[in-house]
Amino acid sequence: MNSHVIPITVISLPHETQRRARIKNQLDRLGLSFSFFDAINGQDLPADMPLPYNEARRLRIFGRGLTQGEIGCLLSHKAVLEVIARSTTPCTLVLEDDVVIDAGLPGILQDIQTHANTFDLVRFLSGPKISRIKKRKILTLNTAGL
Repeated sequence: MNSHVIPITVISLPHETQRRARIKNQLDRLGLSFSFFDAINGQDLPADMPLPYNEARRLRIFGRGLTQGEIGCLLSHKAVLEVIARSTTPCTLVLEDDVVIDAGLPGILQDIQTHANTFDLVRFLSGPKISRIKKRKILTLNTAGL
């Protein structure tokens, strides 16, 4: 096993056994230990539940509200962040179970561990999310000084 120090938490619905097996295989191949966090299934939420986000803002920016599945995902991330905030661990990597992990992740985690006191949040983005978000400063490891 790799001797990384940063804990890894994978958000995943308990019944998604194929997704869980795929992410487990990816992390095992890289020698990275992790734990699953049982996601909240948005389909199980009450239809009359107050929305956990600003729907007017979301409609203005994206032109649509969140689906029940997206609300479950939002609540799952919020729950994970609450667990992290209560812990004494200085940083945690949170992944969703559909992520494709680059072979360079162990080295990136070592770099992050080395510089952990220089930032509050590192967010990895790829694909269409980057081009949709206009107000975010995107740093590569080189431009971030890692």
